[in-house]
Amino acid sequence: MSRSSQDSPPSVFPLSDPPLLEIRGLHLRKEGGPLLRDLWLKVLACEGGSLVGPSGAGKSLLADLILGFIPSGFQVEGTLLWRGEKLPLPQGPLPLRGRQISYLPQTPEECFDPCQTVERHLREFTAALGVAFDRQKTLQALRLLDLPDRTLSRYPFELSSGMLQRVALVRTLSTPAQLLVLDEPTSSQDEERSSLMLKLLLREQKIRRFSFLMITHKWREASSLSGPHRVMRKGELLEENRALFQGAFHPWSREWLKGGSGEGEPSREGCFWRERCLQKERCLEAPLRKELPGGWVRCAYPCSQEPPAS
Repeated sequence: MSRSSQDSPPSVFPLSDPPLLEIRGLHLRKEGGPLLRDLWLKVLACEGGSLVGPSGAGKSLLADLILGFIPSGFQVEGTLLWRGEKLPLPQGPLPLRGRQISYLPQTPEECFDPCQTVERHLREFTAALGVAFDRQKTLQALRLLDLPDRTLSRYPFELSSGMLQRVALVRTLSTPAQLLVLDEPTSSQDEERSSLMLKLLLREQKIRRFSFLMITHKWREASSLSGPHRVMRKGELLEENRALFQGAFHPWSREWLKGGSGEGEPSREGCFWRERCLQKERCLEAPLRKELPGGWVRCAYPCSQEPPAS
């Protein structure tokens, strides 16, 4: 195991209560090489943060691992904990799904039975979780998302992808879960309806005090959340930063947020950013996590805080 996996991650969290979810030194491999490398992540109670990065960074794969959706043939190392209790890998939190951890997948079609109306599905879904279906509250949520009341009587195939995605958010919010994992929840929405979805999410969080982790490549949407924000690139978490959108810690994050490609030069040793770093002669080893105010970064020489281009 690498040195970074043996070391404890930076402690920037309260020590009184264990996090809802914690990942320690997680690696995911398949024949052909590593897919996720040395991941450390904590989600605290009542936290509304994000996991951002370009397409192909491994964000959805991490969500699958958190939920226990990793198929056979993968090798998993590391530790996954729920409220301080260790969970088996790769099975993950099977007994916790729905009641304590709820998931909104990137493709909302996965949430629904095409042979059932939306209302019937929601009734059966909530009943399975031991929750009474509140039709009036559901209608209010649909209206807030610019969906007509007749949506409840429709079948999933009668709704557009964007409409179904908004209904899927209402479905996820109907659970009693303490943690919501939302994978690209606004990918099929225009700016106005994305804003409506975030408004509903944050309103419900304020009322029910749940936590959520929003996975997205739309960093401007993530900037409306309180954080913390994590940046992922090619299977690695580069930084965790509550003020990411006011100033990134990692030079790769800074370039990506400014609209650049954020691609480093191949290097046989050391940091992937080494050839573009002013400190490249000193970055001969892969950097360990470095604690900073408000988070941490996997960079020996983090950049000064500069806001991304608007």
